[in-house]
This record gives sequence, structure tokens and C-alpha cells, in this order.
Amino acid sequence: MGARLYLPRREHIQQTHETDSLKFYYQFGMRTILRKRLEMVVQLLGERPYDQLLGVNFGGGIFLKELSRRCRNLHGIDVHENFHLGEAMLANGS
Repeated sequence: MGARLYLPRREHIQQTHETDSLKFYYQFGMRTILRKRLEMVVQLLGERPYDQLLGVNFGGGIFLKELSRRCRNLHGIDVHENFHLGEAMLANGS
């Protein structure tokens, strides 16, 4: 685990809904603010590996791959109807 925040390449993201904010993680100006928020979570998690993590309200799954690098078992929960897009992000999101 390095200090660098891992996010999927832009071409691998799929919005779960028209209000999904995924595209803003790659947009000039907004990306700095949104990525900083995720970097703060990574900092709070620290470098130790976890047995299990739970991603709550994971949306399109942009942060799932980073979380999966920090644990043995990653679980996610969200209420949107496009849950499979988050799962695909985890499986493919390089």
C-alpha cells in the first residue's frame, strides 16, 4: 500500500444515475476537492491491513478498488438500482 490514492481510469467509470458525481472526480477544479476527501479517509485508515471493510453508500464504486487494497474482505451496501455497476468497478476498475 502506497501513499498514492488509487482511482480507476476515467474510461472505466459508469454513472449509476444522472445525479452521480463520478465525473467530477476527473473534472478540473472539482477533482482536487473530491479526491482530498478520499485521501482523508485513506489517511484515517492508515497503513495496516484490515480483515474486513464495509463501503456504505458506495455510489458508482470509485473508492471500492482503493478499499479492496486495504483489506481481505470488502463488503458494500447501497440502495440504488445499479448496484452491479459498483461491482463492475471493483472487478475492472484499473
